[in-house]
Amino acid sequence: MAENAVLQSLVAQFDTIPQYWTSNGTAELDFLLQDELKVIPIEVKSGTNLTGKSMSVYRKEYNPDLAIRYSMNNLKKNENLLDIPLFMADWTKRILTVNC
Repeated sequence: MAENAVLQSLVAQFDTIPQYWTSNGTAELDFLLQDELKVIPIEVKSGTNLTGKSMSVYRKEYNPDLAIRYSMNNLKKNENLLDIPLFMADWTKRILTVNC
């Protein structure tokens, strides 16, 4: 359910439809979003538990300039990982212009 809400929000803000990513069945990300020339990996967590290896696998393999994780946690940026609260998904584009 959280993934669908974030997807609808991203489609409304960006001129592209996010894609899905999987690594030979061992890891999967909810979305890859292209914003101009950047590809941004996105993971959606419905609660506050942020454990999971998929984002780590993608970041280690592709070393993106920015990664986004939506959850019920507070807004914060740690190196190139931007945590956005689920309720702020509609503000993603604006947050990106300020924080990145």
